[in-house]
Amino acid sequence: MSDPTERTEPVERTPTERTEPVERTPTERTEPVERTPTERVETERVETERAETDLQGGPPEIPWRRLSARMLLIHPLRSLKELLPAVLPALIVGNTRSDGGNHWWNLGIGALVLLIAVITWATTRYRIADGRVQQRKGLLKRETLTVPIDRVRSVDLQASPLHRILGLSTARIGTGVAGGKPLVLDGLTSAEAATLRAELLVHRGSIQETEAAAAGAALEGGSAAGPSAGSTADGTTTHVTDGEPGGVPSAPGALSGTQGVPVAPEPEVLSRFDARWVRYAPLSTSGLLIALAIIGFAGQLSGQVLSDEIVAQVTSASVRYGVVALVAAAAAVAVVFVLVCAVVAYVLAYWGHTVTREGDRLHITRGLLTVRSTTLDLGRLRGVAMGESLLIRAARGASLKAVTTGIGGEGADQGVGSSSGSGLLPPAPRRDVHELATRLLGEDRLGVPLRSHGPAARRRRWSRALQAGVALILPSLVLVLWLGWSWWWVAPFAIPLLLAPGLAEDRWHNLGHAVLGRPGEPRQLVTRMGSLHRRTVALDADGIIGWTVRETFWQRRVGVATLVAATAAGSQHYDVVDVPTDRAWEIVTDELPLGLDQTRRG
Repeated sequence: MSDPTERTEPVERTPTERTEPVERTPTERTEPVERTPTERVETERVETERAETDLQGGPPEIPWRRLSARMLLIHPLRSLKELLPAVLPALIVGNTRSDGGNHWWNLGIGALVLLIAVITWATTRYRIADGRVQQRKGLLKRETLTVPIDRVRSVDLQASPLHRILGLSTARIGTGVAGGKPLVLDGLTSAEAATLRAELLVHRGSIQETEAAAAGAALEGGSAAGPSAGSTADGTTTHVTDGEPGGVPSAPGALSGTQGVPVAPEPEVLSRFDARWVRYAPLSTSGLLIALAIIGFAGQLSGQVLSDEIVAQVTSASVRYGVVALVAAAAAVAVVFVLVCAVVAYVLAYWGHTVTREGDRLHITRGLLTVRSTTLDLGRLRGVAMGESLLIRAARGASLKAVTTGIGGEGADQGVGSSSGSGLLPPAPRRDVHELATRLLGEDRLGVPLRSHGPAARRRRWSRALQAGVALILPSLVLVLWLGWSWWWVAPFAIPLLLAPGLAEDRWHNLGHAVLGRPGEPRQLVTRMGSLHRRTVALDADGIIGWTVRETFWQRRVGVATLVAATAAGSQHYDVVDVPTDRAWEIVTDELPLGLDQTRRG
C-alpha cells in the first residue's frame, strides 16, 4: 500500500480528477482519511482556534495607534500660543511682584503648558479598522471621529518647517461634505503619512481592480482547460472554487508578493515649477493684502515706537524737501514693499510646485518652508476652471483649478492661485495652463471658440458700466454745485466713468459659451465671463445634475436669461450669463437635455 502523501501529487491523478470539482468537493478534500496524522492534528488545531474566535465575537480588535512622540516638542509651543491671552496677565503680575517669588509663576505656567501638551498627545489615537479611519481624542470630553474609506475624497499632507526638522507631517482627510469637519492627524512620521495616504487612496481602488481582473480572467479561462489544478498555461495561480472547474486565475501583474499589494503605476510628471513664473507674483493681489496687514500692524505700534525726535526729523524733512517729494518717496517705498511681499509670498507658497499623475490619482506638491501635498481622484474630475485677473491676463498669464466632486463649495474656484485643495497651477504662463488642461481632459477645451451672446447682452454690459460710473460721480457733483467745493474733487470720481466704455466692451467680448461633442457622445459645456477677473470653465455634461433658467424683469424685457448648471463639483453651480432665452432652452432641451422633456417654463 502506497504512502498517503503520494495520492496528493499531481502525477498520480488523471486530468479528469484534477479538473472536475463535482467529484472532489471541498469537504471531501479535507476529510481525515485523505491526510497524514500530522495534517489531521494541524486541521483540528485550526478548527479549534476558529471556534474560539467565533465564541469571542470575531477576529481580534485592531489596536489604536499613537502619534509620534516627537509631537511633545511641538505641542508645548502650540499650547503656549493658544493660552497666551490667558497666561500673559499672569506672567506680568508674577514678574512684577517684589517678594522674589516670580520664578514660581514662570515655573507654574511652564508646567501647565507641558501638562496640556502631554495630555493632548497621550489622549490622541487613531486606527484603520473595518473599512474606516477612526480618531479618538480628549480626556474629560472624549471625541471619536469616524470616516469611511469609501467616503474619502482627498488626503492632504502638510509639513511646517518645525515638522520637517522633526520628520513629521500632518494628514488632513477630507470627505467632501459641505461644512464637514476633516479628520486631522497631526504628528505622523513622513513614512507613516505616505503609507496612510496609500492605504486610503490606493487600497480601495485596488480591491475593485483586482475583482475586475479576476472576473475578466475567469471569462477568458472558462473555455480552455488548464494544464494542472494549480496553474494555468501562462503561469498564473489558479484557485479551485465550488462550481468553477478551472477556478479563477489572478491577473498577472495585478498583485505582487503574497500579501496582495497592488503594483503602483509609474508616476507621470504633468507640470513642474519654473522660476520664471515668479514674474506673475507682483500682478496678483496677495502681495497687496500682506503689505496692508503688515502696515496696519505697524500702525498700531507706531504710537509706542515713534518718539518725538523721529517726528521732528520727519517734519524737518518735509519742510526742506517739500511735502510732495516726501509723499512721492513714501509711495515709492510702499510700492517696493508691496512687490517684495508679493514675491516672497509666491515663492513660499508655490516653490517646487509639481503635478504628477499616478494611475487614477493626481498629486500636487508645493511649498518652500511649509510643504503641502494634495491628492485628487481623477475619477471625480468633472472639468477645470481657468482664472485670469486683469493684470495677469495682460501679461498672458492664468491660473488653473480642478472642478472635482467632494472638494470645493460655493465660490471654490473664484480666486486666482488661492491655496485651496483644488488648485492645479498658480499664476503661470497661459500656454502652460492650456497644456496642463489638455493633458488632463484629453483636448484643449479652454481655447475653443465661444458663441457670442448677441447685442442685447452687449447693451446690458454698457448700461451697467455707465450706471456704476454715474453713481460714483454724482455725490462729488453735489458737493461742488451746492456747497461750492473745488472742481478737483470731481476728478477722482470721474475716472470710473471714463473707464466704463472700455470695461463694458471687454466684459462683452469675454462673454460666451460653447457646447462640445456630438449627440450620443460625451459632451461638455464651456462658459466664460468677467473682466476684472475672467473665468473660463470647461464642465463635463455628465457632471451636471440640473438646470435653472433664471430671468429677471430686466432680462425678460430684452429677451435674455441666465442659465445655471447645477453640479456636485467645484462651486456647485456654473452660470451662462445673459444668453438669449431661446438659446438657453435649446441647450436645456436639445443639446444637454439630462432626460428632460420639451416643456418650457410654466
